[in-house]
Amino acid sequence: MVGAIHGPIRKGVTALLLLFATGPTSAELPIVVQDDTGIKLVLSTPAKRIITLSPHLTEYLFHLGVDDQIVGAVEYSNYPAKAKLIPRIGSHQKFNLEAIIALGPDLALAWHSGNPTSELTRIDRLGIPIFRSEPRQLKHIANTLRRLGRLTGVEDHGHRLAKMFLADASTLKKQYNGRSPMRVFYQVWQDPLMTLNGKHLVSRLIRHCGGVNIFEHVDLLAPTVSREAVIGADPEIIIAAAPASMAHDWLISWRRWSGLRAVKNKHLFTIDPDLINRATPRILTGMQTLCELIQRARSGQ
Repeated sequence: MVGAIHGPIRKGVTALLLLFATGPTSAELPIVVQDDTGIKLVLSTPAKRIITLSPHLTEYLFHLGVDDQIVGAVEYSNYPAKAKLIPRIGSHQKFNLEAIIALGPDLALAWHSGNPTSELTRIDRLGIPIFRSEPRQLKHIANTLRRLGRLTGVEDHGHRLAKMFLADASTLKKQYNGRSPMRVFYQVWQDPLMTLNGKHLVSRLIRHCGGVNIFEHVDLLAPTVSREAVIGADPEIIIAAAPASMAHDWLISWRRWSGLRAVKNKHLFTIDPDLINRATPRILTGMQTLCELIQRARSGQ
């Protein structure tokens, strides 16, 4: 029989047993997050030097309060105003690889359907971990807040923001739930004429507001459509998602088809694309505007 263990040896054995019993501390555990494409990212420590490859991802980091960790962003990263001061690394379609290498990022935040695969492959070959974002539902925005919070070292804050976002979204959906449906053409570009399909988050917002996207059935996420197809569908509402100066011209072009219900009833509206086409927490402001526009048409205003 082994005798009792005394003194410093006993203390050392006790500490070792405690280590095995408790496992590594949270600070020592790797950070594992699954992105919107199902790929798992593993970071040994929270990211501190981040590049954002889409304006909506720049916004997320400002919402989380970790904007000081952004070392580079693409063009049109314009919200909040401070985002305009971040060094540019190209556009969402074409990255400046030399600028990215010089910045030495430890994480890239990408837009799965908006960034070309070939460009993301170039980033991947540099050994930079990539988180691919593609929110399709409001709950996905909340989940993005949680995951980016974890990747950047502010996990608790991310969870709090996600909870608040979901509560506000639920309140807004309940406000417009059950109202009579209105047929909507949502225009995102003029030449060529483009819209969004039913898989896009904006189309889901139209549903939440009591509308029906007349092109929700098409296969492409952002399809080009003919003017004849819009006329044939005869929407009750046309919404132009563009800066006010551009949207005004888009809507004027529809007035020549006076037989369209949207034109006949003067239900031609504009909406700020930055508020609704970008899948960020600000989208609830855009959704509120969208719901109010659809309700105006429903009320015959």
